[in-house]
Amino acid sequence: MPVECLNPPIDKALDQQIRPRWEPLSEEGRRTMVVLVIVEESDKEKRDCVKWWGDVCRGIITQVVKFTKLQDKGFDQYARNLGLKINAKSGGINYVPSQLDSTVFGPQDRTMVIGLDTSHPGPGSVTPTTAAMVYSIDRRGVDYRCKIEFQPARKELVERLNHMVSSALRDYYDINGNKIPTKIIFYRDGVSEGQFEQVARDEIATTLSALAWVADRVKEPIPSLTFIIVGKKHHVRFFPDRNLADGKDNALPGTVIDTDITTPEPNQFDFYLQS
Repeated sequence: MPVECLNPPIDKALDQQIRPRWEPLSEEGRRTMVVLVIVEESDKEKRDCVKWWGDVCRGIITQVVKFTKLQDKGFDQYARNLGLKINAKSGGINYVPSQLDSTVFGPQDRTMVIGLDTSHPGPGSVTPTTAAMVYSIDRRGVDYRCKIEFQPARKELVERLNHMVSSALRDYYDINGNKIPTKIIFYRDGVSEGQFEQVARDEIATTLSALAWVADRVKEPIPSLTFIIVGKKHHVRFFPDRNLADGKDNALPGTVIDTDITTPEPNQFDFYLQS
């Protein structure tokens, strides 16, 4: 859908051009609408304005496209990537595993995968910290939904985690024939080693409480919980034997190291996973 004027204020131009099309639509109809905005060159200010208009003001999916990319020799690859983005934003599924791990996604299992992280404002800013949680709602762990909450600036532990987890389970329940998950695999990013004890005391306890509360309400067994704290910013490097390495002597993707250099503490089982 073309928009004649992309000079500021972009949001007013978008409203003027698109309002006649989106106003008659229901809220559900607006969720399936996609507005493709073509800009002449990369411009963060324009992109931010488009995203503010679509994500915050109107609840309409937007995709910003750089005009010069449409003329590049690599247009085919660009178009494929663009299609994947639009499909994902529209609720579609781009990839599914060819084979599921039966220990995680067994035939009798209903497994939900959750990821949680926080984003903090810069030094001196009073902008709130954003806590975002994504969670799968299908039996293959590839269809995701999202919950976002705001809390005091630079506060790492998530204040409304109980509400976020409860809401995620209710979504799963509504989509999966009035059944909640039997397993929860919870990935928590952004936690330092000094905060492990506090996370165990607060966030894990809060998650378990939410699982028990929802299970009691729907008369289902309480899901099992595997809570994994993810640490990416480390300086450990691995040098595998030649027969266990790729062509550049790097450890193969999916390599797990869980002995010798990991902690012997039984209640803090840790491992390294090569991506």
